[in-house]
Amino acid sequence: MNKLRVRGIIVDQQEIVLIHRMRGSDNYYVFPGGGVEEGEDLETALKREAREELGIDIKMLRKVYTFIDKDDSRQEFYVCSVAGGKIGTGKGPEFTEYKDRGTYSPLKLPIRTMRNLNVLPGEIKDRFYDDFSRFGDAANIPYSEVRRV
Repeated sequence: MNKLRVRGIIVDQQEIVLIHRMRGSDNYYVFPGGGVEEGEDLETALKREAREELGIDIKMLRKVYTFIDKDDSRQEFYVCSVAGGKIGTGKGPEFTEYKDRGTYSPLKLPIRTMRNLNVLPGEIKDRFYDDFSRFGDAANIPYSEVRRV
């Protein structure tokens, strides 16, 4: 059975919070988040991941995408805002136990620049960029299901 994952599209006006990953020769960005642990609901899991990975508290505004991969694994994406803390102060296992898995560098950058970055999953990056451009505010983006083909 595939583990359910939850991710935050954390927006602060015209900027977005991403995690820059370097793993061997791979150089890419991801939306913050991760696996939902046993007994957790999606909100608890995403808030825990934001605190661990980023060092921030978030306010979850609404679910915007369900991403379904070729193996039928699912990731739920929520638009979020920063509610407190300081980006880059996370102390999760990414910074202690998983040092052999490459680097994790939280950052905030203008949304307009993400179009040219290798943000994974690319289908969600493209959909969000287009939706944000069309609706002008992440809170106005309608829910949709996105499948990798």
